[in-house]
Amino acid sequence: MKIVGILGGLGNQLFQYAFSRELARRSGERVLVDTGGFDHYGLHNGLELERVFGLALDRPERGEVDRLSTVSSSFWSRLRRRIAPKKSHYIDRNLSFHDDVFTLDGDRYYEGFWQSERYFAGVGDEIRKKLSFPALDTRNAELMGRLPRPACSVHVRRGDYLRPENRHLAVCDAGYYERASAEMVALREVASFAVFSDDPEWCKGNLKFGKRQVIFVDWNRGEDSWQDMAMMAACDHQIIANSSFSWWGAWLGEGDGGLVMAPSVWAKNGVGKSPLGYRVEYADTVPERWTRIE
Repeated sequence: MKIVGILGGLGNQLFQYAFSRELARRSGERVLVDTGGFDHYGLHNGLELERVFGLALDRPERGEVDRLSTVSSSFWSRLRRRIAPKKSHYIDRNLSFHDDVFTLDGDRYYEGFWQSERYFAGVGDEIRKKLSFPALDTRNAELMGRLPRPACSVHVRRGDYLRPENRHLAVCDAGYYERASAEMVALREVASFAVFSDDPEWCKGNLKFGKRQVIFVDWNRGEDSWQDMAMMAACDHQIIANSSFSWWGAWLGEGDGGLVMAPSVWAKNGVGKSPLGYRVEYADTVPERWTRIE
């Protein structure tokens, strides 16, 4: 039996789900997904894979999760998880691609973010088919209908990235977006930019896009946040932040002639360390075909 833990925002959930499908393909075993962490998780919008994409998640019994994982239910279990987890509990602490994760034998519990397309390279077409967004609400649908084309989405993430516990993450500044948009216009025809952000006021005061029409989408919040991802995917080109949310908006929206621009540095100095003890490399997060901007 193999179990993949799912936790975090929608972008992380998608990486974890995609990894579970590749693990099932490579191992030939039944792979279950553990969503129990959401019982006591107060960040983001809870489990969204079922609500947004209608995915049927195959869950394990609680006893199987307890048998294979080091559950963080108390101070001592959290300490054990960090220092000496069960041998059956594999924790990806590097956040860069390691093919040997697919060769682990026996019953296993997998905890990680799996933020690389290489972790689901063999099931990419299957994932694209399964991840179909619901219909946009009236306001968003009307915007997409009148958005001048070709359109480029721009994602700016600041909010939680500015907190002390996320100091290992780089925050994309106005210079990054200026360079990316200039490069985008130089390489592709662009009639408009659609800006998605958790800090729209900062965007309005700091981002410049020349004479192109700019629309700031600042109304999708909480359980409606997925509509931002769907709209990013519906644009012709994408400029993303160092965020799994816009990563998936770009990946799901890739089409013929589309261009994706991403920050060349996903974390400060390329490597950071999170409070959970992860070595944050993100070496394989941005696919080689995407354009990296300093």
